[in-house]
Amino acid sequence: MINLSNSDIYNGLKKKHIWFNIAKTEIKFKFKRTKLGPFWITIGTAIFIVVLSIVTGAFFADDLGVRVPYITTGLIIWSLIFSSINESSGVFSGRVGLIQNIPMEKSILIYVMMTKSVITFLFNFVLYLFCIILFKINIGLNSIFFIFGFFILTLSLFFFSSIISILTTRFRDLAPITSSILTVLFFLTPVWWNVEYFPDRALFAKFNIFFHFLEITRKPLLGELPSLNSWLVTSITLIFLAIIASYLFEKKKNKIAYWA
Repeated sequence: MINLSNSDIYNGLKKKHIWFNIAKTEIKFKFKRTKLGPFWITIGTAIFIVVLSIVTGAFFADDLGVRVPYITTGLIIWSLIFSSINESSGVFSGRVGLIQNIPMEKSILIYVMMTKSVITFLFNFVLYLFCIILFKINIGLNSIFFIFGFFILTLSLFFFSSIISILTTRFRDLAPITSSILTVLFFLTPVWWNVEYFPDRALFAKFNIFFHFLEITRKPLLGELPSLNSWLVTSITLIFLAIIASYLFEKKKNKIAYWA
């Protein structure tokens, strides 16, 4: 039986002053001596959005005011998903000295990684605000559901990243495999293409868990209401991931230093 009040994940959460400051410092260091700082992230994403909008415009006969906000919201949310999962594979193996020499909750490193991903997301979120102004998107009261969707998404990513970080530390071959799978999923998931344009592939999309996470976060940003099915799928997934991650962390946390 796992004692949640004394678990590594819970104790790590209480040390916000540590993981938040580490994440903030690492982002500042990454863009040290650059003129625009982290806004280079925003510029890079903006260029990708423009290119995708132009390319998809040759295939999909939709309005620019629909296509660009759809692609923008899809990309900034997918960037959060991709960075959280992809970077989790090196969370422990990339900090061997820290893990082996300083007694600390291992989950602190997961919190650092997730905080950096969320901060990056916020810089990309500026592009969505720009879309609201440029295309006059009427988001309405449905946008409130984004808060709940984002909460479910970030928590799910935290627990999933915790699982991946431990598994990839023990089995190093899983790191490149994870990266490759995420790259393939970018094309298979309706990030930049709308599932409504491919009714024959709708069933495939609905069996894609990332599709549902996109739905509960992107639709509110576009003024739409996510389906009940997506809320149920993502909520059940969150509970499942939380149980697996908590169990795995408590059972294997003492072996991480040895594996790393």
